[in-house]
Amino acid sequence: MEVIVATDVSVADPNNGLNVRTGSINTQRLVGDDAPDGLNFWLVRNTFDSNGGEVFQTPRHHHSFAQIKMVEKGSSNFVPGKDIEEGEIAYFPKSAWYGPQAKDNCTSFSMQFGFNGEHQRGKRWEDRRVEAMERLSARGRFEKGLYHETHPLEGEPRTRDSVEALYDERARMVLGKPLPIADEAYDSVILMHPKAFPYFAVSAGVELKVLGRFYDQPGPNGDVCISMVRLSDGGGYTLGDDRAQIGWTLDDGLVIDGKTFPPLTSFYSPRGETTELSGTDGIEVYLVTFPRLD
Repeated sequence: MEVIVATDVSVADPNNGLNVRTGSINTQRLVGDDAPDGLNFWLVRNTFDSNGGEVFQTPRHHHSFAQIKMVEKGSSNFVPGKDIEEGEIAYFPKSAWYGPQAKDNCTSFSMQFGFNGEHQRGKRWEDRRVEAMERLSARGRFEKGLYHETHPLEGEPRTRDSVEALYDERARMVLGKPLPIADEAYDSVILMHPKAFPYFAVSAGVELKVLGRFYDQPGPNGDVCISMVRLSDGGGYTLGDDRAQIGWTLDDGLVIDGKTFPPLTSFYSPRGETTELSGTDGIEVYLVTFPRLD
């Protein structure tokens, strides 16, 4: 079990100065894992504030991994003219295209996850970032969120999203094979309006609303579930041990295994562990239940 309070976490450059995007982003790393079953994820709290400087921007692109974003303050753009507004949640399916985007004056909780190299955070991946960037820079160039090179087999100019190029290069180094991006199963980003979903009672002091289940991974347990739990009068909600789960709250007073936490608390309950959540005064918890491949 891992519990992190965002106000205790300093802002850091998640890429150690080797950025492939342009513009201002301040990141607080919260919880994450490169788990034995192949699950790799991280949850961060990002603040975009250019302060009159360069706005964070990306080209139109897609990823080998899935993402979930919840806006805490402001609004977060994901395609021209379309934003995730404050309090809303969006699911970015694996391989689905989005952007170009520009983000400024907003704070959001953002999670990225995948299996077996689809997502690449943790020591074995981040230790190879410098070498991967050097290899890519030796045969091409990064510019405005894109990577330009000459195709090694076809001999023609090729342009890829810079993150796609970096992930592919690290997969070749760590796994010994390329990391293709599969055809998208979902056509686009799925935007959810949590306030429009009704809660239903689960037990005394516990209410639940399920915002969505999405099936980017194969098998009977391949769905990711996004939900919200509301806790009142000390009601208890148990996170089971059959799947990894993460959550976060904006409210004060979340109790985890008997200990009370302040606002902006996040937690990670890995497979094989159970965790008891409780609270009072209608505290709301955002909860993600990960897929598993077995």
